[in-house]
Amino acid sequence: MANQSILISITEAEFDAKLNGAVSLAIEKALNSLKPHTIEPRFYSRKEAARKLNVTLPTLHIWTQEGKITGHRVGSRVLYKEEDLTNALQKIHTTIRAAA
Repeated sequence: MANQSILISITEAEFDAKLNGAVSLAIEKALNSLKPHTIEPRFYSRKEAARKLNVTLPTLHIWTQEGKITGHRVGSRVLYKEEDLTNALQKIHTTIRAAA
């Protein structure tokens, strides 16, 4: 099948709109490819985690030992992911509601 050419008549404004749309789409795709696709998790120190959970450091230590919250050892430090703190709070609130 031979290549076909199609000629259509459009106004200058229509041409500008189509060209701007095509260029904008190409730029958007290029920018999206440059964005990082993963978000690094936020880590909290023991003090920050205890403050966020509104508990003492000994309570945080006990909860970590009991598996209520996951601590991540980095060298000699224990750090807590923000997601883990949120999940622990939800579990604790669910347990309190069930007991009431």
